[in-house]
Amino acid sequence: MEYISDRITDYEQWKLGSIALISAPTGSGKSRFVFEKLLKNAVRQKKHLVYLCNRKTLENQMSEQYYVKRLNCMESDFSEEELQYLHIFTYQHCEQTHQFPDFVLPEKTIKLSKSDTYKERLKNKNNIVDQEIGRNILYAKDILYYIFDEAHYLISDALFNSNTNYWSANKLRQYHSISVLITATPEPLLCYLEESRMENNVRYNKIVTGLGISSDSLKEDFSKETVFQSAYDVYNKRRIRLNELREPTNKDEIEREARAVSMIMGGISPNSQIDRRISDDVEYEFLSERAIQNHMNRMNHPFQYGFDFVDSTVQNYTQWNNYFFAKDKDHIYFFDNDYTYVKEFYFDDYKNLIDIIAKSNEKWLLFVDYKNDGETLKTILSYLGCSAVFINSENKNNYKDGCKQTFNQIAQNERFDCKVLIATKVLDCGVSLHDPDLRNIVIAQSNQATFVQMLGRKRAERHESINLYIKAYSPNDINHLRSNYEYKLNLMMSYFMVKNKKAVDESLYSKIKDATKKEESQLFVEKRHTQDIDGYVKNSELSNTAYIQLLYSLKQFVETLREYRISGDPTCYLQKQLHWIGKEYDIKRWVGYVAFSEYLHQMTSAGWLDEQEQLDFSCKCLSYIKKLPRTLLSDSMKVYVEEYINNGSGQNLPRKFKPNYWLEHFDMDYHIERKQKYSDNRKIYWKVVEGKHIKRTADKSGDSQAST
Repeated sequence: MEYISDRITDYEQWKLGSIALISAPTGSGKSRFVFEKLLKNAVRQKKHLVYLCNRKTLENQMSEQYYVKRLNCMESDFSEEELQYLHIFTYQHCEQTHQFPDFVLPEKTIKLSKSDTYKERLKNKNNIVDQEIGRNILYAKDILYYIFDEAHYLISDALFNSNTNYWSANKLRQYHSISVLITATPEPLLCYLEESRMENNVRYNKIVTGLGISSDSLKEDFSKETVFQSAYDVYNKRRIRLNELREPTNKDEIEREARAVSMIMGGISPNSQIDRRISDDVEYEFLSERAIQNHMNRMNHPFQYGFDFVDSTVQNYTQWNNYFFAKDKDHIYFFDNDYTYVKEFYFDDYKNLIDIIAKSNEKWLLFVDYKNDGETLKTILSYLGCSAVFINSENKNNYKDGCKQTFNQIAQNERFDCKVLIATKVLDCGVSLHDPDLRNIVIAQSNQATFVQMLGRKRAERHESINLYIKAYSPNDINHLRSNYEYKLNLMMSYFMVKNKKAVDESLYSKIKDATKKEESQLFVEKRHTQDIDGYVKNSELSNTAYIQLLYSLKQFVETLREYRISGDPTCYLQKQLHWIGKEYDIKRWVGYVAFSEYLHQMTSAGWLDEQEQLDFSCKCLSYIKKLPRTLLSDSMKVYVEEYINNGSGQNLPRKFKPNYWLEHFDMDYHIERKQKYSDNRKIYWKVVEGKHIKRTADKSGDSQAST
């Protein structure tokens, strides 16, 4: 892996007012670069370095690492005087206290001691107010570097924290300082900066146009106004078309449209057909909805204009003249990701991991996407004798279940004592785990930035490898996410159209009113609280960070469903997840497949199987197959497995089991040889043999004789 300090050697030539974007994977030495290069350079100029990080855990870990370990264990690296120029804050603290670009510091920080000064500073910092007498103010003019660590936080946390809008693009550029943005996933952040640039150009164009001055500063308009207006027009066309199709005279067209319809807008069920005739009003209504859905599938997605904006930004980020960055002063550094140390496996249900975890002697880190999943896993694993702790944002300070103790272990020792640590996103950013016993990571996450950050929590040493278990999302799962994100973008569109008087529609008002009372309220930034909806619209604005997060993620979901409609491959999104870490899909990496393959390997030494042993072997194979994702089975296989399960999954096979047909389907490196013994009433015997099945003659059933 290429380290940041080895490549970025021109940092002393960075100009004041510039921005340096560093896109580097976790473990590439960003902390060493910041503290040993940039901090040293700032101290030489008697300037300060402000380190902004996400999550309180990271702030505590940074304090331990660079105030205790550096001073006590590596005294020659930093002196007490040098460390007075370093200040660490969380984004959340700055948002709540409105401290940026200036900061209010505790008076005690003027004199540092090795023991407890920094801890006291952390303890007192949140209690300081602007009216405090004798406060110590750190002004922007005295700061050389602002370090925005895990800068993707501005976008990734936007859907549950509207305060991320505090970090406007204008704030990121400070003309008396240098801003350093560090992230492993820069694409959403680039979209956010570019969207801000275009919004500024739109406002500028409106001003100069109003003054009668021509302007060509906006070469391509992907502003929110254009994206929302385009989406609103598409929805109107669909509404008109639906009303046309609902006319009784169009029943033939309704049925014709409905026969080719996909189940959802993104296209989830390829070639799905509806064979029912129109018989009554209820069925007619059903078919009309399907018909308009089919019509919508053939049209561009309502937010296709926004998707084009994302493509334009991500694909052309090196074209400086089109972006927020200025070529004459700013700097962009891209480092290649190296995930060769990762051995990836896939699963679709947590229950397929339980036995593997319980029998393992190594530590496990499980990232779950839902709190209920974490609680269930903790209960099951604890029952099986595994020491398990589940940490989320609500219980991280709870001593009763060992959460607080584990949290402190991670912050102070970069490891945890329990065998299995289960966590939500509360541990996804900045935390470093240096523990050779931690060899297994489970990630259930559909967001790329969060996925990559979760994987990066374990810092692998040279020649060390980890097992990564990735939760695969089915097309139905992705469709659910698409529906949720599309609903939220529709709310934002409704708000925008009402606020800018682009449309006056009671239905739009009702959508906004409902959203203000739910979790969707994070889509808006309320400047002043009001009870009535008109006042709310007037005294609030859209969350720009949430807008980018929704648009970027929705594009991924819609594209996946389009691919599925064309290919019928249910692993489309899994392949995207694997692409994030430079891997390719391999059916042999499914957790159930690995166990099935190990069983077949054991059976190669079993010799020839008689009739009862064949039945036992068939049932055992089916017990492994039913643990594999249903999406990997053909339709006839699904029916067979369902009949087998309904029969009790015992020794009662629905009908003859054709082993080579199944083994070929799953690309197994084993096959069944058969022979007939004439001395034993011409009975057929089976033998499990390593190697692919070589067909000689095929019968109608799909089973075949193997060549000897």
